[in-house]
Amino acid sequence: MTHPKPSRRTRLAAATLAAIAGSLLTAPLNAGSAEAAIRCKDGFQWSGGRWIGTPYCSDRQLVKVAREFGVRTTFNAVRWDLGEKRRVCRVVGHDIRVSQACSSFRNERRKRFFLFGG
Repeated sequence: MTHPKPSRRTRLAAATLAAIAGSLLTAPLNAGSAEAAIRCKDGFQWSGGRWIGTPYCSDRQLVKVAREFGVRTTFNAVRWDLGEKRRVCRVVGHDIRVSQACSSFRNERRKRFFLFGG
């Protein structure tokens, strides 16, 4: 007895379902691999054979320095919540180790130049 050949739509649906199932099964195994591959040292990331400044590693350094000052915070809070990063920078932003990470939150007055009389 011969079975009818499945339609193109049926084969596509089966392939899509298999791909989704495969990705769901391997997702927990790969969850930390991207983050584990990032090497940070003093706010710099090892990439391409040299140390470069990245926001990710700057935030890691900010949390490390904040904890040394006794500030209770987490990396995820600083990384994803701008208000938390602003709060931490208010406390430890004067430290030279986090000057780059907190540069957008400084209250330094800058000279303003007016084109027309102001």
